[in-house]
Order: sequence, then structure tokens, then C-alpha cells
Amino acid sequence: MTHSKCNLNEATKVFLAKLKFVIKNHIHNLKTRPGHFYSIQRIRNTDLEIMLENGSRVYASNYRAFWCKKQCYIWDEKNREFSKLARFDRFANCSDLGSSFVFDYTVQLIRRMVYGNNEIKGQKSSIAELALKVFMEPSNVLYAITSLLWVSFGNVWVVLIHFLLIAHGVWTDVSELKRNQDNFEKAIEIKERVWIKRGFGYFENVSSSELAPGDIIQLPKHQGLIVCDAVLLNGSCIVNEAMLSGNECNRFDLILLVKTQIDILRRNRTNEPVLARVIGTGYQTSKGSIVTSILHLRLLEILAILTLNIPPALPSILKIGTAYAQSRLECNDIKCTNSNLMNLAGSIDCICLDKTGTLTEEGLELVGVVANESNFGPLKKEIGELNNNQIIEGMLVCHSLFMVDGQLIGNQIDMEIFSRTGWTLLESTAEHWGDIRTVKPPKSVNLYGTAIEIIHQYPFSNELQRMSVIAKVRNSRKFVAYTKGSPEMIMKLSKCETHPNNIKVILKNYTEQGLRVIGYGFRELNMDDNEIQSLTRDEIESHLKFLGFVIFKNKLKKPTLEVIRELRCANLRSIMVTGDNMETAISVAKECELVREEEVLLKISMESDYDKAEDFPQQAALYAESLTHGECRINSSSSLECLLSESSKIAVSGQTWDFVHKYRRDLLLPIYRYGVVFARMRSEQKKQLIVELAKIGHHVAMCGDGANDCAALRAAHIGISLSDAEISVASPFVSKQPDIGCIPMIVSEGRAALTTSFGLFKYIFAMNFVQFSSALILYSSQDIIFNDFEWTFIDVFLVFAAEILFGDTEAAPQLSKQLPDYNLLSFKSVASFCCQVVALTSFQLYAFCMVRRQDWLDLASADQYETYSVFCLSLFQYLILAFVYSRGRPHRKSIYTNYPFTAMLVINTLLSAYITLNPGKTHNESSYKH
Repeated sequence: MTHSKCNLNEATKVFLAKLKFVIKNHIHNLKTRPGHFYSIQRIRNTDLEIMLENGSRVYASNYRAFWCKKQCYIWDEKNREFSKLARFDRFANCSDLGSSFVFDYTVQLIRRMVYGNNEIKGQKSSIAELALKVFMEPSNVLYAITSLLWVSFGNVWVVLIHFLLIAHGVWTDVSELKRNQDNFEKAIEIKERVWIKRGFGYFENVSSSELAPGDIIQLPKHQGLIVCDAVLLNGSCIVNEAMLSGNECNRFDLILLVKTQIDILRRNRTNEPVLARVIGTGYQTSKGSIVTSILHLRLLEILAILTLNIPPALPSILKIGTAYAQSRLECNDIKCTNSNLMNLAGSIDCICLDKTGTLTEEGLELVGVVANESNFGPLKKEIGELNNNQIIEGMLVCHSLFMVDGQLIGNQIDMEIFSRTGWTLLESTAEHWGDIRTVKPPKSVNLYGTAIEIIHQYPFSNELQRMSVIAKVRNSRKFVAYTKGSPEMIMKLSKCETHPNNIKVILKNYTEQGLRVIGYGFRELNMDDNEIQSLTRDEIESHLKFLGFVIFKNKLKKPTLEVIRELRCANLRSIMVTGDNMETAISVAKECELVREEEVLLKISMESDYDKAEDFPQQAALYAESLTHGECRINSSSSLECLLSESSKIAVSGQTWDFVHKYRRDLLLPIYRYGVVFARMRSEQKKQLIVELAKIGHHVAMCGDGANDCAALRAAHIGISLSDAEISVASPFVSKQPDIGCIPMIVSEGRAALTTSFGLFKYIFAMNFVQFSSALILYSSQDIIFNDFEWTFIDVFLVFAAEILFGDTEAAPQLSKQLPDYNLLSFKSVASFCCQVVALTSFQLYAFCMVRRQDWLDLASADQYETYSVFCLSLFQYLILAFVYSRGRPHRKSIYTNYPFTAMLVINTLLSAYITLNPGKTHNESSYKH
């Protein structure tokens, strides 16, 4: 007895009662520079608290942990469970993160041991490893063993050709894997030199891999990349997150994400270096979470291909169909980074679409302003018509624009609003507040007598749905806070007595026209600057006075309507999933015919006082509103089903979605089946919707511009990114054309590839049965088989030529309503295949018997005639099989449009006829006897 049973927290070894997988792991030693080995000795005497996701604390000097999917899980003695290691900022106070306290090297080294190096690495393999991995696939191994068996028969040419086919398939797969692997590594690589702050104000230049959470780093003076997630400690920073999220606009930010591009860095009044505290490294960064989700796909994504019921031993020759499809997509500026998903694209039956930047243009056109004057007046198309209303000042200062080298940079909506005012934004200056931006009126305007200074900015947040600034007129002591955001949020933050009487009517009127509405509010801050700096964001953005709405027009992209019609004609379900306002989303859905005039749209919403019923949210009521039924309360799923018909569609908001998902799950199924508009959806809600649609049997594609759709793109069976930013590594399909015109092409080529793969699969199996039946008939009767010439002619001129040219048939120009057959094991497929095999074998047997019955047959040469008759008949059977299984309509063009394949059939038919009618001396001894 060498061990005794104990608790898991006391265990030094674990007995595995059942072992399913054995995983080889590489152990990396943490390296440190020679000058700091003295710190290692001090580690034993240093206790560092580590926070876990469940809120518990453990000490770094004595902890047990394991790593799964790049994440660390630490044993929690108090709760007696393993809990995920929390990020440094998870439970930290803002005061702690914002302090200038510097950890000594010992603490920094311990944090590196716990959190790991600041590195993000893919699963990189050498060419030899990739080649071995591909070669050891069941199809290649079986192919190689089969080829080696022919050596015993002396068929050297056949064996050589088979091994050339294997080598070509392996090389093609390895090339693709290596290319994708290198592109992925390049996209996630983080290698920079950074200045890290040590004690007594000393800065040390180190590799970015040595950063640990809690370190303070100096940001580069000019353009550069952020190498970790960090929070700004002083100064200000203008960033571009296009490489991370696909969002091209520049903006001020306090939270700096890894791989974010720093465009402009501004110091404070003392001209000190701009510093930031590291809050996330390696796989605990925003970039790391994306990489982890790509490296470790969800089980649903892995099993998605298996839903096609394609056997795992599918020969590598089937990749030819996807190779042709990939090539045709690349000619249309569509890149496919994963050929294994090409066939899956052919099974798509549901497509989720983002709105802004996908269905509609990215930029917005300012239509006008509706100012608050007790009641809303008419829409003012020109700023000069507002008669010095307070909303003008809000439009001047409430934005994230900045001037760089005489060029206005920032969000497109902000630029559209500010450009209409005619004012000028000056270069920002450093003051004790930080960056002070100034807007200056044109000479012809003397609205406020002088310029207006933007003192402080609270950046826009998708979660908060708003942004705010603090501003004042130059040389004045009066501060004003301006807030803009979604109309619902501004109305919620504003005092009710400042709302016009017809505010809801006006808002509904504009949103139903498909116009995008932004609300404005303001608050006078009657206090000095020190008091203002002590206020929180929530305090500043409360008790606002409502100012009015700014109205924009968001035009549909040119291909949108045509593509939606094409998808509808093909019986492909299209769903809009957007973060925009419900009424605007519904209007756009009607404009692009996601909802047609003859269809009834039910808008499911919650009672208006749901936000006040926080104590009992499950008791909030749901209502379904439509033009046909009016407003009806939904008490159960049956009451909702009564309102639905074949022509019904459902629209829900993100808030309603959350409520139904938590408290009314009985309503989920009808919402999944009839839902067409999902508005005000956050990124995680989009992902959740994709997963739920897949659970009810849909093969889902997600198309977005990458800005707020990354999670959904990864969750879908097929992700289609309309942005070539670095985030597109999460999508197997990337279109250079920023519109949904790529969707029919991808689905069409996917269907063509799927049809090709299934046809090739059936052809290869049928061909093997023909060869098997030929050999069985001859070998069982006369102990003979074909010679080298005959086997070579069959394998090279007939079979191999057909397989190579099989997939060159282009996809059909129009999508069919009929989905391709993706069940090889269905009764229809199996029954038809068995009947064909029986028929082919019967004809060979009939030919063999007919020759034997001839009176002129000489018994001495009978085996030659019998063998030659079966050989000649099999030649035409191979050609017939190639013709039959090279199916055209409805998902591919006619076989006659594949000129190389048609020419091959004609030439081989003529050659086969010549061989049949003119047997040469080679065929007089055409068989081997054993």
C-alpha cells in the first residue's frame, strides 16, 4: 500500500478511475534576467493574494491549479472547489487602479508565475508534424494500405499513381494548414519593447512578454500598439480599435485594449510621460478571449459538420470540389480560410444580419433637429432655424472629435453633426483637467460671444447607450454637462417635467419612418471645478433637462433589397439582429422586405414600468402589439400561438429577450420560429440567439461588419465578416465588398461544393464496387485479374481524370428553393445506391456468362475472352457512373457547361470503344493467372 485516500485539497497524486483522453502538455520554465535572481529567494517569504472569479482569495505561496483552454483554475479551500483565476481588475477599486503605486520586482515575478507571460500563441506545428497529421487521417492510411496490396500483384504503375495522389492530397492540405496557421500567428502576435516603471521613478526597457498585471508602463510618444489591456493613469490617448473590433473610428479612451492602435498621445500640463496600469495580460486580455474561442471551438461548432452525415473516411480527393469553390469565391473578392466549412455553407438555412454597416450604409445623413419647446415643433433642417436653442451648444460640444494636423478625426455621426454647425474645433491644450478642446464660432456668428471649451468627456459606452461632456463658455465659471445617446436612455435620465407632451408620439413617428434618432439632454453644474471633479458619472448624467432629438437618415446599401428577395425566393430565412432602436429596425426591415406588406408583424414588449419593478421582475407583463390585433397581453404560450399565423412575424427587443429567456421560457420556441427583428441586442445577446437557433435545428450563418458582431460570428456555423480588420480571423469567410451581396455567392458555392462532394463520394464507392465485382467474378472463376495496362488505363484515364474534373462545374446562377441533400445515410440514398451496384454487377456477370456460352469459344483461350469482355464492359460503366453522379441542376450548372469534363467523357468513350472493337496484342495476354 503506497498511498492512502484523502481530501482533494491535501492530495499530491490523483487516481484516475476512468481515463478517456491522454493529453501531452509542454512545460515552460519562467525565465528571468540574470540581474534579478536574488528576487527568487525572496519569493518564498512573500505572500500575494490572488483573487478568484467566485470572490475568494488564495495566497500565491501555496496554491493548486490546473489550466484548461488557456485559463487557470485554482483550488479554493474555503468553497472546496476549483475556481477560475480572476483578472487583476475584477475586484479592484478604481482608486487602487488609478494610484501611482509601483509593485517591487518580487511581486511582479510572482504575478508572472500566476498569470503567465504576456504572450498569445496559437497551436503552431512544423511542416513535418502537419504532414504526419494529415497523412495519418483514416482515408489516407486506408488509401496507402490498399495501394501497397497491389505490389503483391506486380502493378507498379497503379501503386505509383496512387501514392502520387496521396502525396498531392497531403501537400494540398499541409499548404492550406500552414498558410492559415501563419496568418493566424501573425494576427495574434504581440512582440514589442516597453518601458516599465520600477521603484523611485526608474524606467526599465523590457520585452512585452515580461509584463504582469499591476505593472505601470509608459505609452509610446507617437503611434504604436498597446501590448496588453491597460487603464490610463494620466494624460489622454486617442485610439483606433479597428485591428481588434473592426471599428474604424478614432476616439478618446481610458481603457486601452491589447492590439489597439495609439494614434495620438497627449501629456498633461506638467509634461510627464503618459502612464497606464496593466490590468490584463496574455489570454486574460480582450484579444486573448477571442483567440481562446477560436482555438477551442464550442462542441456545437465541432459537431456541426457531422450533421451532414458524411463518413469520416471520406477520401482526400473530395477536397477537389471545395478547392474549385474556393477558387471561384476568391475571384469575387471572398476569402475562405477554412475549406472544411465550404460544404457546411451549402447546408445553411437561416441567415442573421446586422443592420448598420451590413444592410444599411455605415454613414448617416443629418435630416434635421426637433428642439424641445414645451411641445415639439416642426423638423428644422437648418441649424440657423433653431433660434439659438440650447440644443445647438449640445451639438457643438457633445462629441468625441479631435483635430489632428488640421484634420477633423472621429466618429462619423459626430462629424456629420459638427460639420452642420459651421464652427471650428481647435487643437486641444493641456490643463489641470487634462485635454481641453475648444470650439470656435465662425466670424459671421456671435452666438455666445466667444468660444466654448470642452473640459471633460465621458466616452460613449454600448452598455450605457450614451456619452457625456462637461463644457463651459471661455472665461466663464459656469459649467454645463451635456449628454447624448439613445432616445429611451436620455428620456430615462431626464426629468419628466422637461419632456414635451407629445414626446412619445414624435419619437414613434420618426422611428417608424426608418430614421435614426439621437436624444440630447443637459444639466447646469452650479459648483466649482473641484466639486465637479468629485462627482461620479452617474451623478453628472442624472436629473437632466431634455433638449430634443437630432434626426438621421440611414440609407439601405444598393444590393440589400435584391439580396433579401433572392434569399426569400430560395426559402432561406433572414433575421435582423441589431443594436438599434426597435422602431427604426422595424422600418428598415419593412424597407428591405424582411417584413412584407401582406405579413403581420407582432411587436412583443414589456410593460413600461418594468424597470421600476426590480423586486419582482418575473411578474412583469408581456404584450403583443400589431395593426391587426391591437395590443394583447400574453399570459401563456397558447395565447401567443393564437395570434400567430403562417404570415406572422415577431419583433422583440434585447430587454424583452432577456426577460423571456429568464422568466418566460415557454415563449422562446414561437419567438425562434417567427422572429425576424431583434433590436437593441448586445453582443452577448446576439451570440445567445445564434446558439438557440442552432439548437432547434437551424444551420445558421451570421453576417456582420465585425464591429459588434465578433461573438455572433464565432458562434454561427458560418461567419461572414464584411471587414478585413484583424478580427476577421474569427470568421471563415471574409468579403472585401462591404455588403451582403457575398451571401448568395457563398451559399451557392457551398451548395455546389456539397453536391460535388456527395457526387464524388457516391462515384468513388460505386467505382470501387465495379472494380471489386470485376475482380471477384474473374478471380472466383478463373483465378485471373486485369494486367498493368488495364489497371493503369482505368485508374488514370477514367477514374482519376473524372475525379479531377468532377468539381469544375460552376454553381447555379440562382439559388434553388430545394436544399441540397446532406444525408448520405437516408433510405433514398442507400436504396438507390444499392440498386445501382446490383445492376452494374449483374451486367458484368451477364457478359461473363454470355462469352462462356459461345460455341466458337476455345477452352484454351477462354480466360482471355472472359477477362476482356468484363474489362471492356467495366470501361463504359465507369464513364456512365461519372456522367450520372456529376449532377447539375438545381445547385450546379448543367454538365455540358463543364467543358473539360465533357471533353474527357467524349474522348474516353471513343478510346473505350476503340479498345473494345480493336483488341491488340497487349490484350491477348491481358490477365495474370495465379
